[in-house]
Parts: sequence; structure tokens; C-alpha cells
Amino acid sequence: MQPKTPILLCILAAILLLNPTQGAILRVSDTGDGSDGLSWQTAFRKPSDAMASASNGDEIWIKEGTYNDRSVVTSSISLYGGFEGVENETDFGSRDPGSRPTIIDGSGLGDSVMVFTDISEATVDGLTITGGEALFGGGIRMSGTRLKVNQCILEGNVATTLGGGIHATADSQLQVSNCLIQDNSATSSGSTCGGGGIAIGSNTDALIEDSEFLRNYGMCRGGGINVASFVNSSAEIVNSHFEGNYSGGPGHASAGEMLILSSTFERNGRESDPDWEAVRGGGSSSQIQDSTIRNNYCGGVADFQNGVVRCFILDNSGDGVAISAPISDSLIAGNERGISGSTIVRDSLVQDNDFVGIQGSGEILRCVISGNGNGGIVTTDTTVVENCLVYGNSGGEGGGISVGADGSIIRYCTIVNNQADHSGGGIGIRSRDPLGLNIPSTVHSCIVTSNELFTSEPSNIERSTMFPGAAAAPQVVYSLVGGGFEGEGNIDADPMFVDPEGDDYRLLYGSPCTDSASTEGPGADLDGRIRPIDITGIGREGLGAFDMGAFEFDYSRADLNEDGKVDELDLMIFQQDWYRQIEIQ
Repeated sequence: MQPKTPILLCILAAILLLNPTQGAILRVSDTGDGSDGLSWQTAFRKPSDAMASASNGDEIWIKEGTYNDRSVVTSSISLYGGFEGVENETDFGSRDPGSRPTIIDGSGLGDSVMVFTDISEATVDGLTITGGEALFGGGIRMSGTRLKVNQCILEGNVATTLGGGIHATADSQLQVSNCLIQDNSATSSGSTCGGGGIAIGSNTDALIEDSEFLRNYGMCRGGGINVASFVNSSAEIVNSHFEGNYSGGPGHASAGEMLILSSTFERNGRESDPDWEAVRGGGSSSQIQDSTIRNNYCGGVADFQNGVVRCFILDNSGDGVAISAPISDSLIAGNERGISGSTIVRDSLVQDNDFVGIQGSGEILRCVISGNGNGGIVTTDTTVVENCLVYGNSGGEGGGISVGADGSIIRYCTIVNNQADHSGGGIGIRSRDPLGLNIPSTVHSCIVTSNELFTSEPSNIERSTMFPGAAAAPQVVYSLVGGGFEGEGNIDADPMFVDPEGDDYRLLYGSPCTDSASTEGPGADLDGRIRPIDITGIGREGLGAFDMGAFEFDYSRADLNEDGKVDELDLMIFQQDWYRQIEIQ
């Protein structure tokens, strides 16, 4: 028989690996005798004394109170606050950092309150960290460390360069959860500065979730948080709130390469200084989703190169979005200017912005542009505007859409009830630069009607005659233009909208716009309805029977086989289902 000892030793070794020996619990209390920290009676008097005695895996339990102290952490430990000072080993769950504040105050000690260097894993939970003053990371300074910060308050810390509250760098991983980061500052104006609340340095990743950033200040960028650019660093911010943060440069609330999810940014910046924006991205992966950016004393969002998705960007004192990236499924309203820059805007509502709705170039698809001052859309280069409803805007030249001699294409749009000061209540073709391009713009399969000058004179499509000279005449085809316009397939008639007084510009049955547009067009309309839908006996017959404007006539409920036609095949399907229902009854 073979001896069993080697097998037993292997099993024992496996058990030890799965269940490593638990570290010691060291206690800190201002009433302890400071001998060994193994009980509340023998507790260390300061957190730094406990940390000096701790080994990897130890926990340090700190009684409520204020400790004027700073620490250099040298082992993988967990620090917990919120204790009453009577708990035994099984009473961890009874601690309460909210009602028993545990404050580590570094005032007068001239450095970071806590320093972590090359620590494989550490936790700071339930502490208030304040009063730190350092070159980097006034509250917490960490490098080469994996650190979790939970249920903590970091307030009133100062760094002269980076990270008033926390500075993380050099291959670190930082996780911040359920924390309040407030009234911290990074005060330098040099080339290396920023992140009043948190600064993320080289080769470092951060996850910030369920936290608040209030009234932090960064002298040059990122008042709340700053992520260093182009050094392989990033941050993910989830379900967090930024308010009252301020920076002397980009990103009053946040700046740098980051993914922002389900967060709010409001009242950042200063009323007396509307420059910059609340949220500044950086790097090709920067994106903001499902977030609200509102009532900031500056612009809203800038430079998120991977896009703005499902956001509410409201009532900011600068550009709502200044970006060269996709914008989709968002509401951008009440800002000084809605959107500026070269971009793609999809499925969004841009309304009631003071200066202009969208100013830039690129693609504007399936959007509603309404109630904007100084123009609904103002192109700065070749732009495609498709499947859009543009109404109730006002401007100088081109109340609804203002284009240059740049070859822009406006197709399958409904442009109504806009006003202009000088020319082009609906669409205005601006004067051209004699030394620049003179490429005709195209208006294709649109409805352009009921637009006017501020003198109440009808004005649907016009070229400016102002200095330095008129641009090339637009090519207008297969469109309904109030007052008429020369071009193939154009008509002048009542478009028969459902309820123009209620801003419902869908088509009624019998509209002359039905099946009268071009034979080529987008596969869906502004409502997402399949197009074209061929209405037998009206307009053009066949698969190329598109309707003019942004809305395909709503006959799709009768297109039962979804082949783009309402015909005898749909009737047969209806009859078969009807008879089947009778048989079942």
C-alpha cells in the first residue's frame, strides 16, 4: 500500500491556498494605551502607529474622532473608520462612518495625508481625509498601487501640481465608490497641473462610481478630475454628480480621456468667466452616455471623440456640444449655441438655443431643429442634412438652414415656419468668397414652405446678394417649395400637414407630397418608419415612390407584408387573418 502522506499534504496545501490565514485586526483609539493595538484598551493612539506595525492582510479599525496625522503605507492593508470603540471581531457590520465620523487631518504636517507606494492591494473605507498639502496628492498620493477608496470624504486638501484630493500614477489602479470629494484644489499654473479633486497620471486606470465632486478647483484643467492625456491612462465615471467645480482651463468638472456613464454635471464654472466647458474629453476612446449636463456657467461638452450618446445638454452658458465626433439620441436645448464643430448628429432634438442650433459641417440625420436663434443650421463646409424637421428658427441669412457655396446637400427634409432678417427664411445661400469655392448646393425631395422674412414677406429659398457677391444658384429638385422654384419635379401646393398649428408636420392622406419625391432615398423616415411606402393610385407607382419631406405618409400599418407597398397582397393577408379569427370563434 502506498503511503497517503503526500496526498494529504497536497490537500492541506490546496486548502491553505483557498483559505489563507486572516490578518490581524489592529485598533486605533485616542483612549488606547498604544501598546499593541490588539484590543481597544491597547489600541494605538494614531493611525500611522498602527500602519507602522501592520503586515500584509491586516485590518486597521479606527475609532471615531479626529487624528492629526499622516501615514506612509508600506503593506497591503485595509483601513476602516466609523467605529464606536467597543466592537469585537464579529461586530464589523455595526460600524457607521456616517454617524461616527473618523477624520484624519494632516493640517500643519506639510505633506500628503496618506502615501501608498508599490502596494499590491489596499483599502481605505469610511474615513474623512483633510488638511493635506503636498506637491502631488494632498489627500492621498499613490504610485504603483491598487487602491479602493469607499465611503470616504476627501475635503480641503491642496496639491501645488496634481490631485488636490487624490493623485494616482505609475501603473496604479484606483477605485472610488460612494465618496464625497469636495473643496480640494490643485493650484499650480505650470505645464504639469490639474485635477483639483482627483488627478490620474501615467499608465493608470480609475473607476469612479456613485460619488460626488463639489467645489473643487484646478488651476489649469479638470477642476473635479483630470486624466493625463497620451500617457496610457483612462477613467470610467459612473452614476456620479459634479457641481460647483472650477478650472482656469479646459474642463471645469472633468478633463481627459474617460468614459462617462449616467452622471450629472451642473453649475460648474464661474458666472463671471464663461470660458471653456464643464466636461472635456481627450483621446479617441472618450465617450459620454446617458448623462445630464445642465445650467453650467460655461459650455457643456467638448472633445469626446468617441461620441455623445443619449444625453441631456441643457441651459449652459456656452456651446452645448463643441465636438468632432458622433452625437446621437440626445436633447440639446437652451444653450448659447447648440452644437459647433465638424460632426455627425443623429436622432437628436436641437431646440431653443440662443445663438444657433448647429454650426459646423458633416452629417445631420433624422433630427428635429427648432426654435433656435441666428439660424437652425449654419454650415461651415460641405454638409449633408437628411430626414430632418427644421421649423420655428430665426436668423440673418437662412432662418432654417444657412449654407455657403460648398456643395451641401439637403434632402428629405421638412423646412417650415422659419424667419430670416435678410434673405432665405427657409434656406439661405450665403454670399461667397470670391477666392473660395462656388459649388451649388442641392435641395432634394424636401418640403420648404411657410417661411418668411421678418417683414412677413414669403421667403423660402433665396440667395444672398450681400457683399461680396452671390453664390451659385442651388439645384432644387422633386421638392415642394412655397411660391414655386424652377427644377425637375418641383411643385407649389398645400402640403397638407396633419396639424401645422400644433407642429405636427406629418402628411395627411391625399397630400401632393405623397409618392412624389425622387426614386432614391433613405430607408426610414424621421419617425423610423420604413420608406418608401407606395400608396396605390397616388403619385408615382413602384418601389421608388418616396414621399417628399421628413415623414413618409403613415400608411405603414396597412403594409402587412412590409414590402414597401400597400396593395392586393396586403388585402389578401388581412382577409386570411380575418377569416381565421371567425373560424376560431
